[in-house]
Parts: sequence; C-alpha cells; structure tokens
Amino acid sequence: MGQNTAPSQRLWITVGVGPLIAVLLMTAAARGQQLPIPQLALWESNMITYGQANCARLADPTIPFDQKLNPSTGHVYYDAERAFYQIADYTGNTAQWNSCAQIAEGIYRDQYVIPNNGDVYAGPYDPDPVVADTSGQGDWNFTTGLRMDYQRTADATSQYAVVLLSQNAAFARDSTPLAWTVTADLSREVAFAILSYINAEAVGQPPRQRRIDMVNQAYGHMKQWFVDFSWPGPWQQSPQTTIRLAPFMVGLTAHTLIRDWEQTHDSRLIPALRLAADWMWANAWIPRDASMWEDSRYRTAGAPDANLLIAPIYAFLYRQTGDTKYRDQGDQIFSGGVTGAWLGDGKHFDHNYWWSFDYVNWRTAGPVAPSPPAPPALPIANDGFESGTFSGGTGWSEPWTKSGDVSIRTSVDGPIEGKSHVRLRRNTGYLERTLNLSGAQNVHLTFWAKVRSFESSDKALVKVSPDGVTFTTVKVFTSADGNNTYRYYDLDLT
Repeated sequence: MGQNTAPSQRLWITVGVGPLIAVLLMTAAARGQQLPIPQLALWESNMITYGQANCARLADPTIPFDQKLNPSTGHVYYDAERAFYQIADYTGNTAQWNSCAQIAEGIYRDQYVIPNNGDVYAGPYDPDPVVADTSGQGDWNFTTGLRMDYQRTADATSQYAVVLLSQNAAFARDSTPLAWTVTADLSREVAFAILSYINAEAVGQPPRQRRIDMVNQAYGHMKQWFVDFSWPGPWQQSPQTTIRLAPFMVGLTAHTLIRDWEQTHDSRLIPALRLAADWMWANAWIPRDASMWEDSRYRTAGAPDANLLIAPIYAFLYRQTGDTKYRDQGDQIFSGGVTGAWLGDGKHFDHNYWWSFDYVNWRTAGPVAPSPPAPPALPIANDGFESGTFSGGTGWSEPWTKSGDVSIRTSVDGPIEGKSHVRLRRNTGYLERTLNLSGAQNVHLTFWAKVRSFESSDKALVKVSPDGVTFTTVKVFTSADGNNTYRYYDLDLT
C-alpha cells in the first residue's frame, strides 16, 4: 500500500474470486520503489542457451550457406554479429562470443556483402533484381555488427563493408529517388538505410544529406501510422498511404530515430514515440497473449516473437520522461516476449536480442530526470506473505480475514520475488484486510498478480471500502488477463 487523498481513517481491502479460476496475488510495498525487471534471469539464460545453439549452427559445415543466409529462417538475419558482440559485452565472456561474432561475420560480410559490393537486397520493393541467395523477403542492410567489429579490431574489411552497404544497399544509394520511400510500407528499408549512414559516419565517412532526408521520411512514417491513420482498418482517418500498421516495424523505426536522436537531439522524437507507445498499448496490446498483434490485418492474436523489438521504446520513454507507466507497460511487453517468443532459429534469436539490451540498460538506469514526488511515496502497509501466515506484514490494523479456498503457497507456482504468495480459487476464495489511513494523501494500492484457468465468464474483483459496508470495485480480472504471468498493478485510490 503506497502513500504519497482518502477522506476516511480506515480502509477495507477485499479480493474475491469467481468460479473455476485461480488467482495468485502478492502485495508490493511502495509506489516509486525500484522494481526488478520481470523475467530478466530467463532473458539472460535464453541468451546463453539459444545463442550457443545459433553459434553452433553457423559454425556447422554441413548446413549450407543458403540456409544460413535465408531470411525466413536464416541464422545471420537481423545481424547475428551484432547480437553476439552485445552478448560478449553483457556477459564479459569475450572469448566465446567474439568468436561467434567472427563466425557470423565470415558468412554475412565475406560471403555476401563483399562479393555483392554491398548491393544487398532490401525487401520486396527493391528496385534491383533479387540476389540468388535469398528467398526474396526481408532486408539485408545490417551494418551495426560490422561497425562494432571495426571498433573492436580495427579490421579494415569490416570498415569497408559498412561503407559499401551505406552506399550501395537498396534504398541507401544517393541515386535512389526519395519518392520511392515516402510510404510507410518502406519503413524498414528506410530505418536500416539511416542506420547504415550513422554507422558509416562512425567508421570515418562524412555525413550525407540523404541521412537528413530519410530521417524526415521516418518521422513521416510515424505520422502515417499515428496521426493520419492512413492504413486500412477501423482506425483509418485519411486516404490510404500504407497497407498496415505493424508494431514491430514501429520498433525498427523507433530504434533508428533514437540512434539519430542520440547525436542530434531532434525535438520530434519523444512526442512521436509517446504518441506511438500510448496508441499501441491502448489498441494493439492483447493481454491474454501478453503481446501486441502482429499487424493491423491480423488483430485477433498476439505475436510475442516481436515483443523485444517493441519493448525498448517504453524503456527509453521511461528513462527520458520518468513516467512510470512506460516502465510498467514495458515490463509487461518485455516479460511477455521473454516467456512467449520462439527462439529456435537464428532469425528469431537475433531479432529478440537485437536491441533488447537497450531495454535492460535503460530500464535499469532509471529516469534521467525523474519528476520529483510531492510528497515522497511512503509505505503505509505491506504484506508479501513471507511469514507463511495471514497475520504477517506491517502497518495493518488486524490480520487478513479469509474464507473459502485460500492458501499461502511457498516455493511453488513461481512467486514474483521471495518464496511465498497467496492463491485464491474455485468461486470461494476471499481475502479482506483493514488499515488506518488517518492523515494519508494520494493513496495507491500496488500489487503483483497473475491469473490462470479463467473461463470466459470468470471474474476476480479487487474492492475497497471506507466503512467495511459499501465497497467500490477498483480492479476486475477477466479471462483476458489469464496468461499465468505476474504483472504489476498500481491503483490510484485518490
């Protein structure tokens, strides 16, 4: 229970459960407390397990080159070299992961970029013929891993490859008409081209006007998605300019615009990202799947494989604005991606670890200049059920009143932290506890909860009361929440 106005001196809090459900609930102490990143340990272990598997595939001489490069399942797609170097930096195990980066480089740089003079395929709208060794899907202008290699090793071939890609990759050439990339259908190609210009500058090339022009186009793509709504579907407000809105593509554009902002501090960035993040959370987030829908043409199911291309937007906004809603929303996106994404081939592994390191870094660092609290948030009462009883915690007027199927679970079912949490289930689970709020202002009820085994008609209610007689429902859990993943809730009771 966090204090930071309530007209009463006492507050009754109840949690009740509908039929045939199980709810696991644990209270958290104070709003504003530094919260752990959910599923961080699993993200780290998956990084090692699946990273080693992808490295082994790339090193396997029995796997043909076309399979390693194929963008549908290709093991270097989404810049495997970058992913491996980032793992090396994160873990400190440079010997192992730098070696994996070099293996990926030998495939992408030496067998693809250099032989093609940087003229790599850039997607279904590429004005040049599709090169023979791809399946004709995706974008192959990956320069960050090569730039990282040059900065680590001074390998002039990697420097040369970055320059070739920035000059000759489809849509990166100065000779390509800008009119071809106005539509947000080309947002990925534009994002990767801009990134190649930024990386080329980092290895010694002079700035190009085309970077400025394409950054303007990337902001135009954000406008098509979130201001003009010029894509088909129930939100369309303008004549169509693009075939879809895909949250993961928004992530790719956001990544590049952030990289540009890190050098230019373009004032358009944070308003554009806030608009995008707020709209996607309100309209594209599917709670039961703990993910955004894949794109606006397929909105009935989530796509957790793409979560980690989206989550860093929210961590960046949390760091830059101090708004904790972006932290909490980002944590749900991150957690859903870590637990739900498929990492069984190189493409999926690489894009899950493409910039999720930025998520971890920004989220851990916290806000650059957080808004000062007034007054500071202080805990009034809390209980994590670590005592193993219904009379634990601090700040309460009396023990929990319980009835029905309620139990404290210790070392089972994965509490969010510590060893214990409480379970309510089977139409009868009910908990109630009272506390004194005399003098308290700006009261928040904060807790972690996860839900499972909901049927379509099932509900679980969180209620509060100033007198123990008249209760107000402040949170309703439904089947849409039933993904068995802990989420953090902050309910303003003011």
